Amino acid sequence: MFRGLYGSTPATLTIKSNLLTRLSFSGTTYPISAMLEGGANITVVDANGVQLFGDGNWRFVATVTDTNANTGIGSDIFAIRIWDKANQR
Repeated sequence: MFRGLYGSTPATLTIKSNLLTRLSFSGTTYPISAMLEGGANITVVDANGVQLFGDGNWRFVATVTDTNANTGIGSDIFAIRIWDKANQR
C-alpha cells in the first residue's frame, strides 16, 4: 500500500501480487540482494473507499538489499518498480 495523490485526489494505491515468476538472490557476503518478479493487480481508492482505478496483469519487480549496517534506519534498500500492460512505468 502507498498513500499519495492520484491526479490531485488523496488516495491509497494497493499492489496485490497474483503471480510470482522469479525469485533470485545475489552475494555471499554483504551487501546481499534479493529480487522478486511477478504480476499484480493495481487498485486505487480515495479516502471514502471509492475505487478510482483498478486493473490486473501488471508486472512488478521488487528488490531488497541488506547492507549488514547496524546504524539504524536507512541502512538497507527496498525498491519496487511497476509496469502496465503496455510496458509503461
